[in-house]
Amino acid sequence: MKNAFFVSHCGLGDNITNIGAIIFLLQYYDTIYFLCKDIYAENVKLLFINKRVSIIPFNSKNEINHLKKIILPINKENYDILISGSCITS
Repeated sequence: MKNAFFVSHCGLGDNITNIGAIIFLLQYYDTIYFLCKDIYAENVKLLFINKRVSIIPFNSKNEINHLKKIILPINKENYDILISGSCITS
């Protein structure tokens, strides 16, 4: 199985809403890297105690540029990138 990077609309409520989606996706992925704003990272870690979900915080003050720096270099042959809504608009 592959691993996946998951980014949502990026608000804390969106992170909470995505718990079910992440649990469902773990059927198909070894590890899911859940991207969230740095200001929510500690709270989000409590939502995903599963060792197969790794939280990757990004800078909430410069979110689009920081997300691009994380997502663009990812090797798409080894990882899927899953976007539900998004902070990335350009």
